[in-house]
Amino acid sequence: MKKSRGVYIILFNTVFLLLIEIVAHIKSDAVSILGEVFHMTGDLVTVGVGLLASFVSSRYTGGPNYTFGLVRIEVLAAVLSLILIWTPSLYLVRLSIFRYFNPQKINEEVVLITGILSFIINVINFLVSVKMNKSSNADLSITSIYIHALSDLTQCIGLIVSGVVLHINPELTIVDILAAVFSTIVCFCGSFGLLKEVVHMLLDRSPVEVEKVRQSIMQVKNVIAINDIHLWCVNRSNRVSMVNITMKQGAVHEDVLRECKNVLKQEYSITMSTVEIRTE
Repeated sequence: MKKSRGVYIILFNTVFLLLIEIVAHIKSDAVSILGEVFHMTGDLVTVGVGLLASFVSSRYTGGPNYTFGLVRIEVLAAVLSLILIWTPSLYLVRLSIFRYFNPQKINEEVVLITGILSFIINVINFLVSVKMNKSSNADLSITSIYIHALSDLTQCIGLIVSGVVLHINPELTIVDILAAVFSTIVCFCGSFGLLKEVVHMLLDRSPVEVEKVRQSIMQVKNVIAINDIHLWCVNRSNRVSMVNITMKQGAVHEDVLRECKNVLKQEYSITMSTVEIRTE
């Protein structure tokens, strides 16, 4: 699926569902629906940021001083997405604790209907995000949207369960609190992988095992030593390497250089490589 088209579909669905949930929270006073309002607002901003990041990184280079262009703006978008996931989640935990000690009457029918509508819309968003994520493996902002869609879909299940239980027994308001806490746990667990990847990227961690790269280069004909090696990635699709090797006396410099670059590109998808060669 074309990335921009999928983002627009999710954007429209998110705005529509957000309006429904705002009204539903006013009518029901359910903390679980308030959690959905927070998360959908975060989704809305995340989708917008993801769309903007993809547009900027593909259209603008940033000028001559940005030698890699603006592709890393996707990483910044992912960081913002994480903030938008965690901030309302922490507030929701605080509110849930308050509601536990100060229970309030909840309109269970509104909770149940909202849960069902949210589930239907979030299934659509999730399927769209899955298609985008498969076709845009290099885009962190799209992965952020996918994580949001997955967490929202999971939270809807908790919302539906809460509505059903409250419909059976309106006095069990603690179920509403548990649904809100459940949604928070889902958010944290679902976003941990993205956080790990963002941290690794910002710290310039090697995207592949360095030792494996060493072994592959050492298998190149006439390479006798690797003096230095640096591997990092600008974003998912742009891997960079700087390698300093020693070749045998009398070996052809161009042949060794070409073979080393081929190994880096074909085996490890490193498209930008600098190979310095010394003679034995």
